[in-house]
Amino acid sequence: MTTTRGLFVVPEPLGPVGRETASEVARSATLAQNRAGAARLEAADALVAQFAEQAEGEEGAEGDRPAYARLDPQARARDHLAAACQLTCWHAARLVTAGLQIHRRLPRMLSTVARGLLPEQLAVDVACRLAEVPDSIVSDVEDEVMARIATDLDGGDRPSRNAVESMIDDAVERHDPASAEDAAAAAAEARAVRFRRGRHGTATMWARMSVADAELLRGRIEADAEAASRDGLPGTMDQLRADALASLAVLRATQADRDG
Repeated sequence: MTTTRGLFVVPEPLGPVGRETASEVARSATLAQNRAGAARLEAADALVAQFAEQAEGEEGAEGDRPAYARLDPQARARDHLAAACQLTCWHAARLVTAGLQIHRRLPRMLSTVARGLLPEQLAVDVACRLAEVPDSIVSDVEDEVMARIATDLDGGDRPSRNAVESMIDDAVERHDPASAEDAAAAAAEARAVRFRRGRHGTATMWARMSVADAELLRGRIEADAEAASRDGLPGTMDQLRADALASLAVLRATQADRDG
């Protein structure tokens, strides 16, 4: 039962129900939510197609804007969805990418999403990552990854974004080792560290580095923070980790001065 209040349809409270009934209601709601996500992905693909058709009709129009002033169909669809669905541009862009990939490049995912078997965010994560896989192996990678995800979901385990990326990386390495090596080399070239000033005298740091280097740094910070905690220094473990990271710069500078 539902009740209409203004512009909203409010479901009636379930009231006292048995465990099986409550479980079925929750399952049906989840299925409906997944299908709503599938509709959004389909709408994203349809918007790109409509904007592309509109752009073709505008090419010969008088007074057409110069090329540098035009937005491509995907960008226009992104901006439209950001406004219509109250999304950030980043989320809207991922929705557009996923919609295109699922409806034009990933038939197995399309079937799974259309049946409401895949949560929207998981579908977006998988599709956006598969967008980076070469056409020559994407079908094999898609089949393998979707089979593993289906098994996980059947067992009640929803894979995280990191788990999805690891699945796809492993599949790419098996089906195209050379491509995996090229991707690893490109990722190594993208290593970087960035700092951003925050509020109230704080700042944030973002870093991309090799797993081996990150593990060495993590181990050093954890060891120093645990030692500080044992010595009775005040602060939470998060605070002590931040202090340990900052102390690396001080220790390095002190050693450099000593060498000098």
